[in-house]
Amino acid sequence: MVNKLLIVSLMVCVCASIAGAVPGWTHSTDQLSVPRGYLEAAAVGSKVVFAGGIEQGYGSDLSDVVDIYDTVTGLWSTATLSRPQSNVVAAVAGGKAFFSGWTGSAGPWGGFIEIYDSATDSWSTVQVPHSGQGMGATTVGGKVMFAGGFDDGTFHDAVEVYDVSADTWSTATLSQGRVTLAATTVGDTALFAGGYVHDSDRIRSNVVDIYNASTNAWTTATLSVARSHLAATSVDGKAFFAGGFPNDGHDNFASDVVDVYDSATGTWSTITLPNPMVNLTAVSIDGKALFAGGGVVNIYDVSSDTWSQLSLSVSSSKLASAVLGDSVYFGGGGVAGGGYNVTDIVDIFTIPEPMTISLLTLGALAMLKRKRS
Repeated sequence: MVNKLLIVSLMVCVCASIAGAVPGWTHSTDQLSVPRGYLEAAAVGSKVVFAGGIEQGYGSDLSDVVDIYDTVTGLWSTATLSRPQSNVVAAVAGGKAFFSGWTGSAGPWGGFIEIYDSATDSWSTVQVPHSGQGMGATTVGGKVMFAGGFDDGTFHDAVEVYDVSADTWSTATLSQGRVTLAATTVGDTALFAGGYVHDSDRIRSNVVDIYNASTNAWTTATLSVARSHLAATSVDGKAFFAGGFPNDGHDNFASDVVDVYDSATGTWSTITLPNPMVNLTAVSIDGKALFAGGGVVNIYDVSSDTWSQLSLSVSSSKLASAVLGDSVYFGGGGVAGGGYNVTDIVDIFTIPEPMTISLLTLGALAMLKRKRS
């Protein structure tokens, strides 16, 4: 009887392993060298890179600090951007991470792209006609694209485009100049959505500019709700544009709307976040879209059409995120309090590797089978 129970128990464990039962996420924390928000992160090679941001105050203490985590050695190092900048955005292509942001009210006006080469562990800088705060950045078809943004009193409609294979820069144009838009890529299509188009009145946009890398053509679509300060990511052929400030003329209400573009059908639909979110960040891993900010990570499983939730160590906004391997990294951000307080916490969530049947378990099963026979 005992042997039979043991056999059943072992078979249950083995079957669970074979069926791929989903274990819980594991959670650990680390620290940036300097607390800051309005930074950005990118995963390139074996490294996760956190660049720029605001160190303290609001809009004044721009940071040139770069924290680099090497997932192979488990060690951190630091580097320095060519100039301090906040509201940083990033894109990755060809083994390089591209960063750009707002260099401050003192200028100089014009665009600066900071480029990190993971193979040589080196930095370079290029100047382009435009950049600024609140851009959208993504990579599609071997091209790195930085779109929109604000500086020198102008809401830019420029898209700075780097062709990786040709090693050349060019400029395209959005249908509408705007800031705090969101960008992502699905297949051969880059999408730039939302933002606001007038600073004092906080007029939000519902415009989605769509670039097809295969045809080199631009088209437009619309979000279900006009909003700014949203976030975007892509999973399994679908692009997700989540949260943000809706078009009420004030920065008082967050949205729970997620606009979903299905590249297979070319159609749009909506889903709803578990809670309204703004100044969030978004990434994807393992068939799931993750939206983080305000102390939580809302996880949407595309295949099951279900939501789950993780907790961040700190309730922060304007944090940075990146995915490398089976881990998701959320770092920095602004936290509640007087002025603009920032955090140095890096939350790391890892999906464990699927469980495998151990030799010991197989041996035990074989031994029990012999005893029965």
